[in-house]
Amino acid sequence: MVIDMDNKEKVIKAFKESKNPLNATKVAEISGVEKKEVDKIMKELKKDVTGH
Repeated sequence: MVIDMDNKEKVIKAFKESKNPLNATKVAEISGVEKKEVDKIMKELKKDVTGH
């Protein structure tokens, strides 16, 4: 799975700047990254955090 690092940074920024919980659709709206790509990035981030 190849993830564009710029998109990953945009997704992380969306989470950091939000005061509310976000789902993939909201992250896509805020970041301008396609939802399909946001789903991939979120999956990778979860893997990084949990080790799974």
